[in-house]
Amino acid sequence: MTDTAMPRPRPAVVVALLGALAVLAGLAVLAADAAGGDNLVLMDAGPIARRGAPVAAVLADLAGALTLGGAAVAGWLLREPADRARALLVVAIAAGATTLLRGAGLVLSYAVATGQPVGSPRFGSDLPVFFGTDLGIWLLTGVVLAAVTTTIAVLGTSRGIARTVTALASLVAFAAAMTGHAAGDETHEVGTSTMLIHLLAVGIWLGGLAVLQLLPARSRDDAHVVRGSSHLALLCWLALA
Repeated sequence: MTDTAMPRPRPAVVVALLGALAVLAGLAVLAADAAGGDNLVLMDAGPIARRGAPVAAVLADLAGALTLGGAAVAGWLLREPADRARALLVVAIAAGATTLLRGAGLVLSYAVATGQPVGSPRFGSDLPVFFGTDLGIWLLTGVVLAAVTTTIAVLGTSRGIARTVTALASLVAFAAAMTGHAAGDETHEVGTSTMLIHLLAVGIWLGGLAVLQLLPARSRDDAHVVRGSSHLALLCWLALA
């Protein structure tokens, strides 16, 4: 086995990843409440939209976390060009997946919000109205930002590219935070800020750990990388707490 082979994930890392996944799943469930309300009854949009919307939200958050955390690791922790190139390849794939999943989430959220099953004769007839709402605007913004992130991620493997992708992925997380149910609360600023902090912290922590597991052991266990990732993990833990 050469040193470029994919290393086995460590038990502690797996536990951390599963814990972060649980947090993201909880956030996605909260975001799925965006189209609902205590006194609002919507028409049934069908099983595809009803079940697909939360699934798309969870997968989009996971792909976004991999994009954000991987880009942060590549931009600030990795010193070897080969390691940075490998990390950014994963980031580019994750960013592309984020774009597709957020696009699917937009379509399914539209279906839920308008009560139009996917594929129905009237499906799409209210899109201009939907894009005039806060939910529609932020969902569309998230898709566009994710597409821009993907484009930048494939342009090179420099630190500058990695840090630019990190900033763009953070904006995608911001757009996602604005679509959660907290965005409609009376304490709008507190709710969205809390959601954003959670998305950023979990994204950097989870995504960074995942990308590090795809690097050769010599790079993953480098003292500089271990120290830097530990500091990031501590900051993310404090933010989540």
